[in-house]
Amino acid sequence: MRILNRISSLSILTGLVLISLFGQERPDWARSLPNLPNKPESFQGLGIVYGTGNADNDWQRATGRARSDILSQIRVYVVSTSTNSMAEVMSGNQSQLRSAFESTTEQIAEGVLENLIIERWYDEANKVFYAYAAISRREVERGYEERLRTAVESAATLFASGRRATEEGNIALAIGEYLEASKLIMLAESYLKKTVVGDIDRDGREEPSLAFLQTQFCNLLGSIRMEIAGGNNQVAEKNAALPLPLTGKITAQTARGVVPVHSVSLQSSFVSPAQGSLPSQLRTDERGVFSIAVNEVTQGEATNAIRVGLLFEGLEMLGEQLKEVSRCWTGISADFRFTMRVRTNVKLALHVVEWNLGKPNPKSTVQEELQKRLIGERYTIVEESQIFRKIPAKELSRAVEGGNFDPVISAVSDIADFVVVGIVMTKERSNPTPGIFFTTGSVTIRVIDVKSGKIIASAALDNEREGGNSYEVAGMKILQRLGREVGEEIKASVDKALQ
Repeated sequence: MRILNRISSLSILTGLVLISLFGQERPDWARSLPNLPNKPESFQGLGIVYGTGNADNDWQRATGRARSDILSQIRVYVVSTSTNSMAEVMSGNQSQLRSAFESTTEQIAEGVLENLIIERWYDEANKVFYAYAAISRREVERGYEERLRTAVESAATLFASGRRATEEGNIALAIGEYLEASKLIMLAESYLKKTVVGDIDRDGREEPSLAFLQTQFCNLLGSIRMEIAGGNNQVAEKNAALPLPLTGKITAQTARGVVPVHSVSLQSSFVSPAQGSLPSQLRTDERGVFSIAVNEVTQGEATNAIRVGLLFEGLEMLGEQLKEVSRCWTGISADFRFTMRVRTNVKLALHVVEWNLGKPNPKSTVQEELQKRLIGERYTIVEESQIFRKIPAKELSRAVEGGNFDPVISAVSDIADFVVVGIVMTKERSNPTPGIFFTTGSVTIRVIDVKSGKIIASAALDNEREGGNSYEVAGMKILQRLGREVGEEIKASVDKALQ
């Protein structure tokens, strides 16, 4: 039995009429199934479904698969052509451009296949339903170009839909429709290489379409307000979540009065230099309300901010062509302020192993310089006698020299918040100048959080040089300089880490 019926994709949506034709040969396209005819200048799609006993449903599935198959191929052509066209007038890589115009190119690809004809054949012997579609490359090219040449008509339809959505209080839908209309005109202008002029609002006057859409878009965005409801002016702990969520409400002034902006996507970010962890996806609820949990604050200054605004995918690229919209869009935001709690009375346990000219220095010069810079203000230096009661001096030095800090951390965990440890070494250099002796020195200092075991700050200097009238004098000078320099660096790093 042979069933051959030509249907348009429009008829797929309204139902299929099954026509049985007996005693006819299989069509040419079905001669070598599952292989397709050799048509290098055409796009082809094939749908195959094994019979389930419900012929009408099987035909619909086979037809849908054939259409999906050919649509995927045409989508590649449309996306590639559109991306190459936009790349001539916009920055961004191919992937970014594809993402920014994905919804637009999808609509164009669907439109090209609006009147696609699909053939069907039933293999009675094997009870298999086949659906087949083909369209020439030239026809696809003509359809693509026609879609862009009639972009004003499509954009006008989108604009009218957006205006109705605004009147009905659906601001999120209106934003989406205005954006799609703008992207369609942008794509048409880049492909046709001319300014597209038309009557977008159908009032009988023609004008540059993109400029008109930007004005209307900005009018819509200008009606939107974002208000802070809660979570402002909190005090943050480093590496901890904010106590309260950031809450707010977004509304818009319309002809119906003030309406909530529901179901709109938001973005949140720390304003530099503050850093931390925030949720990646946010939406307002049906009341236009949003709530953002700040999972962690990892860095900040005395006063900081988290900015919440409308999400605009591809803003950096699209903003090059939609400058007015970009300006209006970024204006819809709210800054939630927070301060960092400064940690005080921080207890530091110091131990620096120092070798000067090959001999151990029982009282480290570098450690003294470190203490001078850290003592007072918010830091308290734990006395060495207390440290040695917890861990003997020789055992402590061996652990520091070997880089095994766990025994040190374990020993002082109940008397210190942080451990500051390091190694310093100086050695003689050759003496090229009579009467002047040179010494080189190297130092490495680390600050370790006793609770987490993490290194929160470090400083290192290598092969630094000083001269004097003896090696001993030169050695002392280099030790003092190393202590001053790493002391300043460690102080600044620890201050920043504990903000």
